[in-house]
Amino acid sequence: MDRSTRSSRSSESERHSDDYRVRRERNNIAVKKSREKTRERAKETLVRVAELKQENTVLEEKVTLLSKELTLLKDLLLAHASGRRNSYSESFEHEENTMSSPGILADPASVKLDHLYSA
Repeated sequence: MDRSTRSSRSSESERHSDDYRVRRERNNIAVKKSREKTRERAKETLVRVAELKQENTVLEEKVTLLSKELTLLKDLLLAHASGRRNSYSESFEHEENTMSSPGILADPASVKLDHLYSA
């Protein structure tokens, strides 16, 4: 082998070697950047999970409170309705005894309860 061929190979090897090192350097930078982004996304996800858990707890408490309120309002409505029904029944019985035509009584189901829903 002559000197020029060896020299040529040597510089070619170095050049490939330098290219390889540059590519490796760029790749290492890209990998670090990618891993950092992945870590950042994981942190953001954990923060979001914590926020959603807190929001969920608040919403569950609200559901519990609203369920209790609904039960209370239903009980009040039923108590009021049964109280009104009893007073209607008593007045109907009284009217039935005093009326000459027994078939004229109002149907308790047709009695309007609009006053129950007014604010």
